[in-house]
Amino acid sequence: MWTHRLRLARGTAAAAAAVAAFARCSVPGDPLGSGTTIAHCSVPGDPLGSSIAGRPTLSLRGKVALVTGAAEGTMGGAIADQLAAQGADIVAVDIPLPDREKSLRAHTQAIAARHNVRAVAIPTDVTDLAAVERLFARAKAEMGRVDIAVATVGGGGFVDGQMNYANKLPAHEEPWETTMRTLATTQFSAHHTAKVAARTMIEAGAGGRIVLVGSIMAEMAAETSSAYASSKVAIRKLGEIMAHELAPYRITVNTVQPGHIATAAELAMGLTPLQCELHGKRIPAQRMGRPSDIGYAVGFLVSDEAEYITGTTLDVDGGWKLCLTLP
Repeated sequence: MWTHRLRLARGTAAAAAAVAAFARCSVPGDPLGSGTTIAHCSVPGDPLGSSIAGRPTLSLRGKVALVTGAAEGTMGGAIADQLAAQGADIVAVDIPLPDREKSLRAHTQAIAARHNVRAVAIPTDVTDLAAVERLFARAKAEMGRVDIAVATVGGGGFVDGQMNYANKLPAHEEPWETTMRTLATTQFSAHHTAKVAARTMIEAGAGGRIVLVGSIMAEMAAETSSAYASSKVAIRKLGEIMAHELAPYRITVNTVQPGHIATAAELAMGLTPLQCELHGKRIPAQRMGRPSDIGYAVGFLVSDEAEYITGTTLDVDGGWKLCLTLP
């Protein structure tokens, strides 16, 4: 692009201006440069070239991360554990149901002890916007700030205290109540979390990271998945739009799309080790995903090293999407 512009402007004042502009962003040894480093092209308050220098890679020390859907055995729980391993203090969130709340509190305490970080559990129904606003207010009050927000809640909603994955109806037969429950649990919860996180980060004025956890189902046309899959498409598009809107505030927004992950919920539904092995053989990576696979991906996207990545969708599916159909 720069070569083309210089060719068009050769012999003019514009050529000199173009060379000068390029030189300001050149690195030592660049034939058009003057020894200026990339750090000189950072924006005011940008940590590039200052706080990153000398820091451990992917360090989140001094940051506070809020993760929804973070009970033990979940993708959110693995994400919270990974971010704590990178040094972040944790606000762990899950739905206020007795079993989930007990799991959330135990997992949060274990994270704090294992990684020597501050960690607080705040049971919250993230399908309720007012509850999410109270959640962030409490997180700020108890932790001082929120630098990172990760929205992982998804599924078919809770029925009689249990997650509902049992819908097997095609779109034209699916009850409207089932459709709305799925949208509320998956799409609306992500929207509420991202929206309030953005407001909180804009007010703080220090940038931030938002990650939405969708699903590889957004890329597939699997039968009987109309509400769930379409809600995951909506999450991906929400991430792209918010990335564009929030870039001026140095807030990145990215989406992670997991493939088939062997979570506690999957195992509770009767998934056996043999089924895991057989299913894994039909995935190019030759295994099902682990919650920690999602934790590692999110750990990178929320780091300072990923500050130039926004509006991106990262598939963490072992190549499952390449098969084009459900195994």
